[in-house]
Amino acid sequence: MNVYQENIDNASAEISRLDKKINLYSVLRVCTLVVGGYLIYSAVKAEAVWLLYLSLLLVIIIFAWLVSKQSKFSALKDFNRALLQVNENELGSIGSRTNIYDDGTEWMDDHHNYTSDLDIFGKQSLYHLINRCATKFGRTKMAAWLENPSENDTILKRQSAS
Repeated sequence: MNVYQENIDNASAEISRLDKKINLYSVLRVCTLVVGGYLIYSAVKAEAVWLLYLSLLLVIIIFAWLVSKQSKFSALKDFNRALLQVNENELGSIGSRTNIYDDGTEWMDDHHNYTSDLDIFGKQSLYHLINRCATKFGRTKMAAWLENPSENDTILKRQSAS
C-alpha cells in the first residue's frame, strides 16, 4: 500500500513540475512571436529583404523547436496522469473494492454451470477484483480463462509465470 502512495506522490510531483515547464515554454512561444514580430516589422521598415527572410526563418525554427519541446513535456504529463490514475485505482481497490476497469457483466450467463453461483462476473465479482486489462482482447482472454476449466499443467504454467 505504501508503494502505491509513494507512486501517487511521485507522479503528482512530476505532473506539477511538468506543468511549470509547459507553462514556461508557452510563455517562451509568445515571446518568440512578439520578438519575431518586432524583427519582421524592423526589417520591413528598413527595407532589408534579407533581414526579413532571416527573421522569418529564425522565428519559425525557434517556434517549432519550442513546440516540439512542449509536446514532449505534455506527453510525459499524460503518462504521469495515467500512472497516477492506475495507482489511485489500486489504493481504491485495496481500500473500498472499487475498480476503474470493466467488471465483466457482458460475460454474465445465468445458464453457465458455475459462473453465476460463484460471482465470477459482475459487480464485486472475481473478474472485477482481478481485472486490469486495458484491451478488449485482454478482457476477453481473461473472461475465457475464468469461464472454462483449464488442464492442471496449464494452471501450473500460469502460476509459475507470475
